[in-house]
Amino acid sequence: MNLYKGLHLVGGELPGVGKSVVAKALVDFCRSQQWQTVAVEVDLYGQDIKFCDNAIALPLSQLDGEFERADILFELAGRALTIVNLPPRSKKDLEYWLDVNSVLDAASERGIPVAHWFVSNGEHESLERLRESMAKYGNKMTHILLRNAYYPHIENTSFEEALKLGTLRLVEFPKLYPVDMKRLEKVGMFFSHAIHELEFPVMTRSRYFRFVAAYTKAFYSTGLFGKAPPLSQQVATLMV
Repeated sequence: MNLYKGLHLVGGELPGVGKSVVAKALVDFCRSQQWQTVAVEVDLYGQDIKFCDNAIALPLSQLDGEFERADILFELAGRALTIVNLPPRSKKDLEYWLDVNSVLDAASERGIPVAHWFVSNGEHESLERLRESMAKYGNKMTHILLRNAYYPHIENTSFEEALKLGTLRLVEFPKLYPVDMKRLEKVGMFFSHAIHELEFPVMTRSRYFRFVAAYTKAFYSTGLFGKAPPLSQQVATLMV
């Protein structure tokens, strides 16, 4: 059943902040709800590396002959939840594609939601890129700040007004230990599937369960996916 559609851009500009983990978790979350979901890996450098095995690889650059191929993103987003994993330092190319094609205006006219999931460790450069995007696109695109496990535990009032107005959503993204992440990368498995993998130790599967439960709650908290079902129903879904 396909209740939702839209373009979900998972970025953050800086490398190593967990964008691919968030993108994979978002795909896993949406598919677990039985929503039609498409995973897209944006490849600027010709590398055949995907954040999940069945992701579509697309370029997003200003090079002649390549740039137009990214237009399929808009077509996909009109039919399904389209989760796009952006590479580091992609701000210039992303804005070029959005602006030249008036993507956000076209999305608004066709009722296609666009969200920018901005993964950050709290560094100044990372947050500055978020401020610039919010200032440029305003209400045309929903911005979600995902604070990863390394985000400093200090009060940041610079986004207070945007949070009150609802133009920015805030998510505390849970931590997954590197050893658990590497274990899944070797076998190309989604987090929710790892819960039932009997070859994994019991405590390992328990950590995957807590991780999936935590990010499920976090994604629902954004308000982008309707009202969260009762906790008992969420747990039952994970145990299937």
